[in-house]
Amino acid sequence: MTEEAVDRMAAMRAAKAKKAEDMKAAEEAAPALPPGYVWARVLKKGHDKISTGEHIGGQGEQHHPFGTIFQVEQAIAEDLEERGYAEIQ
Repeated sequence: MTEEAVDRMAAMRAAKAKKAEDMKAAEEAAPALPPGYVWARVLKKGHDKISTGEHIGGQGEQHHPFGTIFQVEQAIAEDLEERGYAEIQ
């Protein structure tokens, strides 16, 4: 194995370790959820189909756009995941 290949492998290992540290820090910084709730992320199929629970006069019900991460009850999250609208984080 060449020295260049070894350097690339070391850089990839360092990047992977950095990513793991960043993910752990993000999990620790996330606000605590009430019991029975989980985080879910809106998938393409669920774009503008999952209500935020807010109503704006003259516009109607607000919906979550693709990629939004929101908190929701576990049973509802499982149903949304089963329909392909969201994934549980």
